[in-house]
This record gives sequence, structure tokens and C-alpha cells, in this order.
Amino acid sequence: MKKIVLLVLMLSAFCLPSKGQNQIEDMVVDCLQTYIDHHSSFLDSSEIYICKDGLPLDFSYDRLPDAVFYSVNNIRSSPNSLKKKLKKGVWTYFVKFDFVDNQFKVTVLYREVTLGKKVTAIRISSWAYFFYEYSAENNRWELRKTEYGGV
Repeated sequence: MKKIVLLVLMLSAFCLPSKGQNQIEDMVVDCLQTYIDHHSSFLDSSEIYICKDGLPLDFSYDRLPDAVFYSVNNIRSSPNSLKKKLKKGVWTYFVKFDFVDNQFKVTVLYREVTLGKKVTAIRISSWAYFFYEYSAENNRWELRKTEYGGV
């Protein structure tokens, strides 16, 4: 019963606008920006690639204007300029969501995507977990903990 109430609260919180934006989108943008900033000190490339797969359907891509968004699931339909880069390998941020122990977990993965003739290869490098808990007092999801890891 407790999980059902929490799930209903979570779903209703995502549907309510937060300062003109969806709360889940705010969380995704904050997590991506935090992880990109974390990487910026030791990355060679200034280009930022983000996989669209796993992002909310109504995600506003213009919230991260310096990033190139593309779909790994639909990679063969990408523009030729991107396919050319993908053949050499492109480091890409991926986002996924989980609900674990009454916390909403946003995972940001940093992976290299290489487009082959028949197979797309994806290898993992590093990741970050962002754990959010719902605050009924503030009527929003609040970041409680961040963990970084890598190979």
C-alpha cells in the first residue's frame, strides 16, 4: 500500500509543472549538466552527444543547446555527418531511470558508440547515480545523494 501511494505521488509530481517545466525534465537536465561539468575537466572533446533513447517523450532538447541529440535505436537514420563521426566512435551520454527503495534514481552513463557495417558497438566507461526522494513538505523531488563510478 505504501508503494502504491508513493508511486501515485511520484506520477502526479511529474505531471505537475515546476517553474514552467516538468519536474522529471528539470532533474534530467540537472543530472546531465552536473555530470558533463564533472567530465569537462578531463575530456578532450568539446562536442557533447546525448542519446535520445530513454529521455521523456516531451523532453525539450533546447534546454541543452550545446549538445547533439541522436537515437541509437534509430542510428541508421541519422544524418550522414553524424554517421561519419559514429564510424570513428562518439562518446555519448545516456540517461535511464529506476525506482529503488522509495527513491527515484537517475543514471547517467558515458559510453562510446561506434557504428559498424552491421553492428553498432557500445562500450561503457563511467557513470553517475543521482538519487532523489520526494518531499511532501516542499511538494517536489529533492536530490539526496550522488555517486560516481567508472571502469
